[in-house]
Amino acid sequence: MRSTWDCLLENVGEWYGSFATVDDQGQLLSDRPSITSITPLEGGKTIYQRVRQFAPTADGQFPEIETAAPVQDLELTYSSLGRGFLALETGAFSQGSMQLGPFSEFGAELGLVARPLRVRVVIRYDKAAQLMPLSLIRETLDPLPTLPPGEPLTPEALLTALPGVWQGQWVTVYPDFQPAQTGMSHLEVRRSGDRLVQTLKFGNQAIGSDAAIMGNRLEFRAGNSTVLLLPNGISATFPTQLNYRQPLFLEAGWLINPNLRQRLIRSYDAQGAWASLTLVTEQRVA
Repeated sequence: MRSTWDCLLENVGEWYGSFATVDDQGQLLSDRPSITSITPLEGGKTIYQRVRQFAPTADGQFPEIETAAPVQDLELTYSSLGRGFLALETGAFSQGSMQLGPFSEFGAELGLVARPLRVRVVIRYDKAAQLMPLSLIRETLDPLPTLPPGEPLTPEALLTALPGVWQGQWVTVYPDFQPAQTGMSHLEVRRSGDRLVQTLKFGNQAIGSDAAIMGNRLEFRAGNSTVLLLPNGISATFPTQLNYRQPLFLEAGWLINPNLRQRLIRSYDAQGAWASLTLVTEQRVA
């Protein structure tokens, strides 16, 4: 497997999109057009990154870049990555907290890449362990006249699209650089009234779960997890409540097309230490 740095280079390009914030019910709070430029320098040994955010026009159009002044303009140049960062072969990446602890902020960014599209979700908790508004970044390498990029898929449509049988391949990488692990998974999803029922099989194990459908949210009976259904086939999974002595995970999911889904999972152990990053690529088989 390639190094994290080489995997990160899968994100090179000029990404047009928007930075949106949503509340814990999935309601849009704000949405700004953006351009994120990621440029390799010195033969790929250094990365120059520029992030520009713009005020949208009155009719929601992407502004004319030649004349519009960004409301935020951030430039970074770096040749190394922090300990909280890992990336995988597709360019999928996550950066965030190494440790969960009381009286400190906690969270992570999770990014998925299916060129020419990219999605990023930022999940954060404040020092009082309260969930903050989520950030949703939807991007494309192709400049578009309107936002957001990609075909619109509402949370309701995503809920309708998920039931079925999904065959998956997963790869897990570790922050302590132990060898990556890979495997296969089998996920069955069905809807039963106002509940979504899942059975996940991997190896000789089978895990069943069911969630109450509550608007744009899925609330799981067991596991202390909430799934927030977002636009464009995206979902975010996070602890309903932070518990300091239990394992937890943060997840970004993306239904790229009706038969292809990716999920990126950042897992923490019972001591609150970051343990692994897993990318699951699932194909619908039924």
